[in-house]
Amino acid sequence: MLWSLTLLLAAGSFHLVEAPLRRANWTQRPGSTIALALSAAMVAVMALWLLQSPLKGVLYSGRLPELQAVGVASLAEPYAPPASATQWAGDACILAGDHEVGKQIDKAQCRLGRPGASARVLVLGDSFAPALMAAFDELVTAEPIDLTLVAGWGVAPVSELSGFTLRRAASEYYWDRIAPVLLDGLEPGDQVVLINDLSAYAVAGPDGPTSATIGRLRSGLLQLSSVLHRRQLRLTVVHGLPLARETGCEPAAAIEQWFRRAAACRFLTREETLVRQRPLREMLQALANAGAIEVLDLFEHFCPGQLCTYEANGIVLYRDRFGHPSIEAARTLAAEFRSRLTAPVTEAKRF
Repeated sequence: MLWSLTLLLAAGSFHLVEAPLRRANWTQRPGSTIALALSAAMVAVMALWLLQSPLKGVLYSGRLPELQAVGVASLAEPYAPPASATQWAGDACILAGDHEVGKQIDKAQCRLGRPGASARVLVLGDSFAPALMAAFDELVTAEPIDLTLVAGWGVAPVSELSGFTLRRAASEYYWDRIAPVLLDGLEPGDQVVLINDLSAYAVAGPDGPTSATIGRLRSGLLQLSSVLHRRQLRLTVVHGLPLARETGCEPAAAIEQWFRRAAACRFLTREETLVRQRPLREMLQALANAGAIEVLDLFEHFCPGQLCTYEANGIVLYRDRFGHPSIEAARTLAAEFRSRLTAPVTEAKRF
């Protein structure tokens, strides 16, 4: 039906609009006709430029992902779990870059759950921390938990790696000034959760992680773990997201459409992804086995099949082309996050 309508409109446009306009005598001189045509073209270009924002997506006949939040900007928007009386303030809880060094974070605006509760969880990390905010929904609504999340765009996963980031000043300020103040508010038995983009430690080819790079991350985690364990605080590292950012795909291009049965992206296979993540996985697991950290692996949730795509069980997994998880995908993790973060400390992990 749509193809027939397209052909009908094309034929009508040619015979009723284009052909008569070509045969018409617009002016008595060719030069004037050319000038008139150029002026009309400039007006058309200007009109299209002015209409590009109001008409964005209006003429698109494909299937748009049905997401609660889309794009990088959504990571800084306020968020409130369903049936929750508290709201995370968004931008007020984020260090957006080097230009915000010196920014004061009001902890009261960055809390969910039950402020003043006897159990506290502090979430630190980069932009992937607020991307997974919905994973804490069950924890903060069903448990007596006081959760605080403060993130920094592009900050290092640990303080020792701040000198290796593009936003060095922001990373140093985050780990030297912001994080210590937040950590001071924790008491024995409380927890720290690290959520970062660790894809830099799973890059293929000559730019891939060296043993020295993995070693620096390991040293940083050990140092942080040592500081926290002396205060009887638990440390959990969230990892395992597939390398979705490498596809460079917007969510709409990464899902099937009526005019394209396969996604217009080159996805990595499950095996390729695990091979590239192996050095990082082995290092984190070794630290977990030694009782230094606890590990929360998300891989099976985001790559349940043989191909790590943008969809799983009917849910679009990512909100943008940088691989930030969607709210819908994060919410499917809520039961596991609640279970893991309320589980008693095992003998292997006692302080």
